[in-house]
Amino acid sequence: MIVNKKILVADDNSDLADGVAMLLELEGYDVEVAYSGIAAIKKLKEGGFDTAFIDIKMPDASGFDVLRECLHDVTYKIVLMTGFRIEQIIAEINNNQSAVVVKMKAYDHEVFEKADANPNNKIILLAGDGDSIRNCLHEYYPARGKTVCEINKDSACDFKYCDSDVMVLYQKTSVIESLLLLDTILPDIPDHSKVIVVIDMQFKHGECEPSLSDYAVSGCLFKPVDSDLMLAILNESH
Repeated sequence: MIVNKKILVADDNSDLADGVAMLLELEGYDVEVAYSGIAAIKKLKEGGFDTAFIDIKMPDASGFDVLRECLHDVTYKIVLMTGFRIEQIIAEINNNQSAVVVKMKAYDHEVFEKADANPNNKIILLAGDGDSIRNCLHEYYPARGKTVCEINKDSACDFKYCDSDVMVLYQKTSVIESLLLLDTILPDIPDHSKVIVVIDMQFKHGECEPSLSDYAVSGCLFKPVDSDLMLAILNESH
């Protein structure tokens, strides 16, 4: 039995929130519930949580709003929950952050052509085989007279003083975690540059290729909530 692990469940659907809380309490977790985004922010700022499950779509403050409000205080694991399809999440991200997320197969130049067609897409997240995508990037853009450089997420000066047309950031993390990182670096991105985040989705031989909606790729727990996956996430974080 797990003890002394404090969990927050935030969802405006009280039946779902209470049901998840009951499941986790049966597993021995100490659970608090918030039925709105504002209530979740207040509880998270009070501190003491090990993991927070936060619904994306809440009327007063969305899950993204909660994350942005609490991002600098985070010392716990945050898992976004949603009943949306991954395409709807990406559309919302695109509206909020001028970003587009694409699952890409190796050497698929059509992806770049579509992304470049919209000048507002300053940020492109490409999920797929990291090395193949990087090779494709360094082939596609120079052939069109554009310069490419790879940047270090830990060095802000790489962003501020890079004069390349395309900056590439290589990540071995989820879509949501990559977007949260971008929230912190957006002010340092030059106006003339496009940023491409490569989300490495490599998988071992014999395993099924992960889809864009898989938790490991998206960083979202999709509804109806898979209780086994939720418990596995908690076990990983502890």
